[in-house]
Amino acid sequence: MTYAIINVSKKSPQISLSLHTDVTANISKKIVNQNLDCGFVTGFKHHHNINKVELFKEKLVLISSTEMTQLQDITSAVFLVFKNGCNYRRNLEAWLKSENIKKPLLVEFGTMETIIGSVKSGIGISLVPKSSVQNDLENGSLYSYQLPDNYSNISTDFIWNKNYHLSPAMTHFIQTIKSVALEY
Repeated sequence: MTYAIINVSKKSPQISLSLHTDVTANISKKIVNQNLDCGFVTGFKHHHNINKVELFKEKLVLISSTEMTQLQDITSAVFLVFKNGCNYRRNLEAWLKSENIKKPLLVEFGTMETIIGSVKSGIGISLVPKSSVQNDLENGSLYSYQLPDNYSNISTDFIWNKNYHLSPAMTHFIQTIKSVALEY
């Protein structure tokens, strides 16, 4: 799940901040249609009407409540995913296809917290950013399985419409985002 922002600026009281969550495909579409000013998304691919700043890269891992030792254990599982348009799901489905897994059982959820809690409960497995489950992996409440890099590497990006007139506050925000991204 990614986060979109409308009228962003903490330092400018004349600008309001509204957060909306949705999948990358929907946020991108809203930015192209100028229904959103900007957004944070994952795995954004090029669009001729959208500017992008890559903030950082993350590693996705397949998580489960028990240790996964064989590919067969993984590929016969129930997969807990976000709705279509989510790039975590896109990567998972591409990997499953590469493993010739046809018609995997996918169950859609609306939040990362629900997915992680459901995995912990043994309902299924999921592909999530390692940073979101690092503590659970370290304390043994979750186990992970590494996918090949082309399915597990993903970026978090800040995007906005190329035709959007950048106010001084938005320009400052983008500069701040870029400088924060350099720290990662």
